[in-house]
Amino acid sequence: MSILKTEIGTATPNFLDSEVGLVTKTAQIPQSMGQTDGDRKTVFAGTVFPANTSAATGIVFQDVDVTDGDAIGSIMVAGRVISDRVNAASAAQTALKNIVFVGANATVRGYSVTYEKDGGTGDVPVDATMYADGEIVQLSKSYPLTKSSKSQIGWALSSGGGAVDTVTIAGADVKVYPVFEA
Repeated sequence: MSILKTEIGTATPNFLDSEVGLVTKTAQIPQSMGQTDGDRKTVFAGTVFPANTSAATGIVFQDVDVTDGDAIGSIMVAGRVISDRVNAASAAQTALKNIVFVGANATVRGYSVTYEKDGGTGDVPVDATMYADGEIVQLSKSYPLTKSSKSQIGWALSSGGGAVDTVTIAGADVKVYPVFEA
């Protein structure tokens, strides 16, 4: 004999704007913060912790089931959130000094770093990471290209430019070019 149980719950929209600068800590979540959700009692992700006042210290990062009493949960203490998806009072936003509240339209765009061949032969590194504006990116230490029997010795910000180790994202995607032995 099989038993099938269907549970209907509430889906909380993602409130995180960016993972850049995200810091979470564990804390004991009191049952008194919970809301009834079907036959369970839950403190939902995005709830200001421990109160939506000037005493706020963070935002609950993931739903926490407190049906059977206080429970350990993850609290966001630094990072970027979409203000429309977190019901934080003005006093709570002021208290949460390490959390940046942004409008939905102000979501940070990720910028890429692309490694170009610039006439070289071989396979270039692929960087699938999306970087935030102002972020300093360590360039690949892999120099796989050759050109006219000359080995690659670094990456430059322009074709024929001098080798650099890092690049700062300045509101646009970045292309880097190989530097070959002289």
